[in-house]
Amino acid sequence: MRILTTALTCALMAAGTSAHAGDGKKNMQHKAGMKSAHAKVGMLMISEAWAIPKAMAQKNSVAFLKIRNMGKTADRLVSISGKVAAKFEIHTMKKQNGHMMMMKVKGGLPIQAGSTASLDPSGNHIMIMGLKKDLMKGTYLALKLTFAKAGTVMVMVKVGAPKSGKPMNHGKHKHH
Repeated sequence: MRILTTALTCALMAAGTSAHAGDGKKNMQHKAGMKSAHAKVGMLMISEAWAIPKAMAQKNSVAFLKIRNMGKTADRLVSISGKVAAKFEIHTMKKQNGHMMMMKVKGGLPIQAGSTASLDPSGNHIMIMGLKKDLMKGTYLALKLTFAKAGTVMVMVKVGAPKSGKPMNHGKHKHH
């Protein structure tokens, strides 16, 4: 039994390591911390990743993070994917005719050289649509972020609001 347990542990560790191997295009690093998840691809550092807990019956949730571009050239977040939902989109919030409107960001999210793009409750965010399972507080979900220049990276997103942040009420605005 001990040999089987050891073999299973080694197999799971190897599988976890290979999940972050990427396409070899750029150097990738991943570190899931107690307070937030961090990842690096090329000159981009992803941090403070979190998502709002939701029951699968609610269909949609939302995730937030920061992307710091430490390079000398701009990049663009072009897609997001994961196993927890059918679809992921980058959305932004804009006030229109006195109401907050949510709209899909077309062409991806630009990350200027030497700056940080914040996806937060008051602006740009990741819509998680068609949940396939509950997002329970304290768990993690894996999202694959694809950038135009830096390539692809897996980010572990903690479910639950950060200590300093307030979850946005994602049910009181209109979709465009």
